Amino acid sequence: MRRRSLLLGLAAGLAAAAWVPAAGAAEGWPQRPVKLVVPFPAGGNVDAYARVFAPALARRLGQSVVIENKAGATGAIGVESVARSEPDGYTVLLGNVTSVVGTVALNAPLHTDPLTQLMPVCTMVDNEVVLFADPSAGIRSLDDLKAKARSAPVSFGSSGSGSISHLATLQLLDHIGVLAMHVPYKGNGQFLVDLLAGHIQLGMLDLTNAGQYVAAGKLAPLAVTGSSRFPELPDVPATSELGITRPSFSAWIGLLLPAGTSPAIAARLEQAAREAIADADVRAFAGKNGNKEAFRDTAAARELIAQGLADWGAFASSDLFTKSASK
Repeated sequence: MRRRSLLLGLAAGLAAAAWVPAAGAAEGWPQRPVKLVVPFPAGGNVDAYARVFAPALARRLGQSVVIENKAGATGAIGVESVARSEPDGYTVLLGNVTSVVGTVALNAPLHTDPLTQLMPVCTMVDNEVVLFADPSAGIRSLDDLKAKARSAPVSFGSSGSGSISHLATLQLLDHIGVLAMHVPYKGNGQFLVDLLAGHIQLGMLDLTNAGQYVAAGKLAPLAVTGSSRFPELPDVPATSELGITRPSFSAWIGLLLPAGTSPAIAARLEQAAREAIADADVRAFAGKNGNKEAFRDTAAARELIAQGLADWGAFASSDLFTKSASK
């Protein structure tokens, strides 16, 4: 009996010893620089947000936050790299709806389940995009687009199959009765170059990438996604004005950790992010180019992702999408 008691006591002691360092590590996090993975090339809206958000987050955490761009497969490569990393809080994903939701809902060859392989922490900003046209093709409004499509073939580009620029354009064109050929690109870079060169006539982009070309008269904005017009484009209608409300293709940006990360670390990161978005530079970014501050805590972010998977999945199985994908 005494021997059994000693064994039980030893087991309890070992369990306590194993638990204390883990709890202590969570309380002391971070003790070295944190890597912030951006699953897109430099220059896009997610990367631009990272550049203003990372320094603000670093000040709250008391450690450097190092940005690592890991692009490819509509963001899926960067997302998967985070899911496979050590769940110690030192690798954090700055994901968005395309990389986190779109790749899963459309069953892309490479995708990561954000609700089982990742741990949603929070969102910080929502971003709407703009349907642009090449004005040299005689398209400066939606009415011009309809007329053009009746007389000649029209094509639209996107940053990749299943991206928000693909699905939102498809949704809008179907709504206004325009047929167009989809030309997918690997990111926004060459997509924007070809749109400016007139190789394609249409494409959805954010103002972070395209605003300067609007001012120069090289791109014509036709419509903005979401429920309201952009302050920068007061004469351009929002898709809600056209009667488009579901599914929502708002491109939120948020933080996710590898599944299995300590809840204490996730809570610390969530609080630091909540404080960081109050910085002047971060707030200024979230007030222009179609961006809007939209902090959602862990529970709300998880719910948003689950709803997005359901909505995008339903759209991906619709006749509209399957016919487009088969072209």
